[in-house]
Amino acid sequence: MIYYTSTQKEKMQEFGLDAVLQMYFPNNNHWGASVSFRPSFRNDDGIDTVEICRVDYYTWTHYAQIIRFKDESGKDVFEVSELFCGADENEMWIYGEYSSFAYAVRNIAIKGTSENGRKPLRKY
Repeated sequence: MIYYTSTQKEKMQEFGLDAVLQMYFPNNNHWGASVSFRPSFRNDDGIDTVEICRVDYYTWTHYAQIIRFKDESGKDVFEVSELFCGADENEMWIYGEYSSFAYAVRNIAIKGTSENGRKPLRKY
């Protein structure tokens, strides 16, 4: 797993999340991640979105994403989804919600996406 920027890699290592991505997507020549972080003024530092992409030299192609949000009780939820789905490639397909980043990454690595014939739980 490579990162879009060195800052993203450093932050993922700081949060202890890089090891999870490396475990499930270890081939640096084929997988990449682009990460957005929550700003510190929200008093809730951490990841917001991790986009996992297939990498072919300089071309990054969206594969899946993990979006972190808070549920009604304030607990972190990690939603696994994929963009550019449907007949017109204008849908987001949601595959599941997980209680940890590691569970979400593992789910993508094992079950894949629509590319692997996976069906969504819901569409947006």
